[in-house]
Amino acid sequence: MDASLDRIANLIQEANHLFAAYIKNKDKQSYVMAYTNIQGENENMPKINGGSLRKRANGTWEIRYYDNNKQKSIYGKNQKDLIKRFTQVKRTKKQKQEEPKHYKFKHWLDEWYKIYKQPKLKESSLYNISNSINKYILPYFEEMSLKDISPLQIQKLLNSITKQRAMEMTANVLRESLRKAYELQLTQTNLFVGVEVKKVKSIKRRAFSKEEIKSILNSIAEKEYGQLIRFLLLTGMRRSEALKIKWEDIDFNNNFIHIKGEKTESADRLFPINVQLKELILEIEKSTDCLFHYKPNSVTQKFTKIVRELKYENVSLHSLRHTFATNCMEKGINTKLIQTWLGHSNYNVTADIYTHVNNQYNKNQADELDFSKYLN
Repeated sequence: MDASLDRIANLIQEANHLFAAYIKNKDKQSYVMAYTNIQGENENMPKINGGSLRKRANGTWEIRYYDNNKQKSIYGKNQKDLIKRFTQVKRTKKQKQEEPKHYKFKHWLDEWYKIYKQPKLKESSLYNISNSINKYILPYFEEMSLKDISPLQIQKLLNSITKQRAMEMTANVLRESLRKAYELQLTQTNLFVGVEVKKVKSIKRRAFSKEEIKSILNSIAEKEYGQLIRFLLLTGMRRSEALKIKWEDIDFNNNFIHIKGEKTESADRLFPINVQLKELILEIEKSTDCLFHYKPNSVTQKFTKIVRELKYENVSLHSLRHTFATNCMEKGINTKLIQTWLGHSNYNVTADIYTHVNNQYNKNQADELDFSKYLN
């Protein structure tokens, strides 16, 4: 359809030129010859990709093309130079079409978070991501455009973060968001390539001793928080799992709790209710759907403050889960059963705890040996 309209427009323009020539020359024969000559020349013109080339009545050349549904023309004295200019016009247009959308980095991070993270991650993970963005990334890059960020700037940011866990989380946010920007052609390269993330060997957290647990519980003034810590100790649940337990998940008739874990497929499981756990659950005030009403990070912050005041080292809130597993193993409970209770997808994770416990048990037994009467 566009080609037909273009052809009609050409003919109209040619007719206008010829009519002007006729009026000027007052010579009908000249008119007919001029029309015939131009028609013959234009029919033999080379085809131009993306436009139409023709010789005008005045001897100059024209290329017509469409840009955003609008007809445009460029003119030249000779065919070769005009085609060269038109090629440059097309190249410039293509570059503009391929040029990445201009984003401020903060706007891209906001879109990436809402589209690719918020719909599928749990609250605690989203908190960690938004904390990295708001505490480290945005203050550093401020109003910078996405395209202006360099790997060197990213490296300097990561090097400035002194806390290992915070640095690793920030690196993960930058790595994933910039990779996605590249995949969506918002940047011409992956801006995280070349950035080095320092790896520090993780510290294996230990279990609490009985004396330490007593001291921790005695240090907790808040009744509900104390109940939560005891609940974690008696069930070995992850923090996120315990905070999502609802009263409807508890079945006293069959004595089990339905743990709707999300971390792995095996995290969704049934946990047996023993006498101690039942007494604790009955102590908890039934005010809302859930047993406990804390935000995940406030639970961790409170616990961290307590163990620091007690000057306990190499422990964390997760050490309560480790303590549960240790107690189970010391009681001789089957390792596969402990794996089921803990919701470990991999047996090796549980077996690793068993090895640690067994080594500690052997050490404790060796400490009991007394050969002094043989040596003195």
